[in-house]
Amino acid sequence: MSTRFEAILEIEAMFRLIQRSMRKELREAWGETLTGAEFVLLNHLDLRGPQMITALAQEFEVSVSHITHVVDQLEREQYVARQRSHLDKRVVEVHITEKGQEKSSWMSEKRKEYLLQKFDPFTLDDLYALQDLYKKLL
Repeated sequence: MSTRFEAILEIEAMFRLIQRSMRKELREAWGETLTGAEFVLLNHLDLRGPQMITALAQEFEVSVSHITHVVDQLEREQYVARQRSHLDKRVVEVHITEKGQEKSSWMSEKRKEYLLQKFDPFTLDDLYALQDLYKKLL
């Protein structure tokens, strides 16, 4: 076997390969649709309700300009809409539209199907063991 550091480097390379491969396969499952960032934001709004752009930027630990760009893309497709807050008219919230909810549900279902298929070779015990190993890294 290799040295400990060589083994760690190999694991790091595997992480990158797995992540890249899963992103590519998931994009293929979704077809020509939203980017991963757009899906994550849309799904977040679907689950948590209206949010301010600054709150979204803090939640995802990205810049306000990045969130604004993603919201602009989603708004262009009519998946979200900006609306003034009922409590404070100075505040603008991002709301998911009915079309956005449908898209989020469809993409979530495709993601679920993909992940179940991807992890099908693993037993439940395998999955728990993998979770335990990942927890050690966090």
